[in-house]
Amino acid sequence: LFLATDQADGGGPDFSAMQDVITAAVRGRAEILPDPVAWFSPTTGTIEIMPLGQSKAQGMAFVLEQLGEEAANMLAIGDGTTDVEMLTMAREAGGVSVAMGNGNAAVHAAAEHATGTNEEAGMAAALRKFVLSEAPKL
Repeated sequence: LFLATDQADGGGPDFSAMQDVITAAVRGRAEILPDPVAWFSPTTGTIEIMPLGQSKAQGMAFVLEQLGEEAANMLAIGDGTTDVEMLTMAREAGGVSVAMGNGNAAVHAAAEHATGTNEEAGMAAALRKFVLSEAPKL
């Protein structure tokens, strides 16, 4: 589960203050959010909620397995601390790892490539370069 503000400046609600309310709203509804969960606020104005003990890298490994793909064929794009393991996984497997321009130092250290910030449409630029381009991907 990912929640984010739609404010361009990254400001917005303090999701950590809403932790009890959000947890109560989804408790017992495993199709939405299994119990127990871990809460992360990697960037201002966002909160990520994941099953306790799980990571984005584990989620990507599961998706790759379901698709019958190797990690060497993955593209990971991230900007927060919870993305570092996923970016490292892609880089070490020979896939493509891209840090968003607004990512922290750990994100940039984990990624092989960098793109623009959210406000600069960095995600779209990375997708154009590594997915839609006719040029070699690596």
